[in-house]
Amino acid sequence: MLVRIASAAAPVAEPPGSLTGASPARRPEAASPLPADPPAAPTARERLVTNSPEPAAFTRFRLIALRAQVAGAAFVLALAAWRFARFRRLLDWAEPPPPELAARTAALAARLGLAHVPRLLVVPARIPPMLWPEPGGARLLLPRELLAELTPAERDALLAHELAHVRRRDHWVRLVETLATSLFWWYPLSVSRSR
Repeated sequence: MLVRIASAAAPVAEPPGSLTGASPARRPEAASPLPADPPAAPTARERLVTNSPEPAAFTRFRLIALRAQVAGAAFVLALAAWRFARFRRLLDWAEPPPPELAARTAALAARLGLAHVPRLLVVPARIPPMLWPEPGGARLLLPRELLAELTPAERDALLAHELAHVRRRDHWVRLVETLATSLFWWYPLSVSRSR
């Protein structure tokens, strides 16, 4: 019987399915690796998070901005309330209008279709004619000195103008403007509009 010795370089045949064979091509650890999937492109949200500042710093900035917003709004509201109270003291000096002026105001209000005639007050101060909001309804404030200088036609035009504001409820719109100014106190146009 002849025994043939295989050379060291020649591979030894093994049964299929064996894991201990000498063939490096058949060993799982020696198998060539599969090509890796290409990395997925980052989404817009991932790019935003990656480019965003540190979360703690961003949160701190938002907290500072919120405090500034609240402090500014509180200051603007407090200033508006102080002005409102100061002007309200002026109404302590207001007088009822002459009967003919009250009658003319009622006639013009009826022509404009107003269901309620605003209370008319004559104020001994240099103020423009205006509407003053009150819980019971608008007050129409007229300066005494101006009334003395107007002709009857000018006075009627002035009353009709102010009554048109009553009809459009502009006195309540002004309060909404004040609230909006307090919220957007940092916006230059809102501050200039409130003056």
